[in-house]
Amino acid sequence: MLRSFPTLCRLPRMWLAIAFIAALMGCADHRRDHDMPGLPPPAPVGMDIRAAQQRQINLGLADRFTLYRNEWADDGDTPGEYGSRHLEELATRAVETNQPLLIERDRDVQLNESRRLFVVHYLAERHIPDPERRVLVGQPVAPGISGEEAVEIYQARPSPGSSGGGAGSSSGGSSGRPSGL
Repeated sequence: MLRSFPTLCRLPRMWLAIAFIAALMGCADHRRDHDMPGLPPPAPVGMDIRAAQQRQINLGLADRFTLYRNEWADDGDTPGEYGSRHLEELATRAVETNQPLLIERDRDVQLNESRRLFVVHYLAERHIPDPERRVLVGQPVAPGISGEEAVEIYQARPSPGSSGGGAGSSSGGSSGRPSGL
């Protein structure tokens, strides 16, 4: 026991020496990228994720203000049942925002212009500001989905009476497929 006493006495001196050396070195950040001239400072933590989320929100908003080809009755210049509901919803939302309304482009240029004029008149009747400038014809931002993707989405949806389904669900048989398929 007495032999270990000198060792115990040296421990505080050792820690004091380590602290002294650390104080001389300072709190050094060995990654000095932000001190190099010409390089921008690093972005705050999470900034890239927030930017990606904001892009998704903006794309979703643009998609909500898009009238697709399948929303027109008989490939004509008047909206079908779903298109009429969507157009009514767009007119309601158009009051709150300056978001342009996009009509998905068709191969027929005259049909595109006829659809655009229909929407312009529809919005003008509802006193939406500057409909002539806001209604555009073009290619939607959101890409469509393939038939294979549509089948996968359809099969992954929760069925009535189920407890969810979809990714991470345990509602499948031994094959991993949802039950009932």
